[in-house]
Order: sequence, then C-alpha cells, then structure tokens
Amino acid sequence: MGTLFVDKLDPQSGTSLELGSNGDTITIPSGATITNNGTQTGFGGTNDNLFRAYNNGSQLMNHDATVLLQMNTESFDVDAKFNTSTYKYTPASVGYYYLNATVFYNFNDSNLGRRIQIAIYKNGSRIAQNYQQFKDSGFDGLNENSLSISTVNYSSSTSDYYQVYGYTNNANGSDTCYLIQGEDKSYFEGYKLIT
Repeated sequence: MGTLFVDKLDPQSGTSLELGSNGDTITIPSGATITNNGTQTGFGGTNDNLFRAYNNGSQLMNHDATVLLQMNTESFDVDAKFNTSTYKYTPASVGYYYLNATVFYNFNDSNLGRRIQIAIYKNGSRIAQNYQQFKDSGFDGLNENSLSISTVNYSSSTSDYYQVYGYTNNANGSDTCYLIQGEDKSYFEGYKLIT
C-alpha cells in the first residue's frame, strides 16, 4: 500500500470527484476530523413515519371510564402509517419512536370535573400516562383542562401499533364531558428516531 501526499484533490474534468469503487471501504482514522463547508447529500438519516392526527368531532367521554380517543383527521401522514378509522399508528418498522399527544377536555356542566387522564397504549397496553386529580369528592372542580404526554418507545415488531386513550371523572356521574376537537387542541403525533 502506498501513501499519496497532497494538500488538495481536484477532478481532472467536470465537477465531480469520486473516491474508491463499488465495494471499497474508505476509513477515516480515529482522531481525524471531517469539516464540511459545502452542501452534503447521502449522510445522516430522516425521521421516517412522521404523522400528526387530531380529533375533529367533539367526542363524548364516558364517565369514570378509559376511552379510546378518536383521532379521526390527519394534518399529515408522510408514510401513510396512521389509520383514521381505528385511530392506530402502525409504524411497520423496527426502531425507536417518539410519541406525543395532547387532549383538551370540557366538562360542559359547570365546573364538575374531578379527574382526567391521557395515556399512550402499545398493542392494547398502557406504556405512558399523565393524570390529574382536582377534587376527590364534592362538586368543586374544573370545567376545562388539557393534558399532554410524550414518550420514546422501542418497536420490536412490524405489527406493533400505538393509540391514545383518555379518562374523565365527573362529580355528578354523568356523561357530559367532551374531548374538544381541533388540530391545536386534541392531537396525536410521532415519528421514528434516527439512531
């Protein structure tokens, strides 16, 4: 193996310079630094399976029950991995995923909300939750509130899926709480992390 000592390499003609051939390995030794002051392509990665879905229908919540939240409209779904009928995000690719959800609840009956929750489920089992309790008894609670949750989860199977569930407890025991609709109020989003 020979060593070529130069300070600069320029292409003989045109504007492209190629190092090595198909199947070759080019090694940058430990301690060396690559400095890029130009445009780069083919490096790094992309955040695949990027989606954002939201509730577009003021879903009625059942009192004192855990309910699948109906994220039925998409803001975007780059790789078509979210289903607006089953409210499932099925990335279909092994890796780590960042997931985030926010809900906006309105008890709609004069400040009777006691407890609320948001949770992210994987394959039907809860993997993360955020819970708030305003009042354990009596009729002094909140009328409106929002909750958010974020988590990172490893998907080890192409059949893994994620959904968002909510829980509300109403002081008078009635089903009068609503998940408030809107792209900026009740939504679910995520993507595959570059690792």
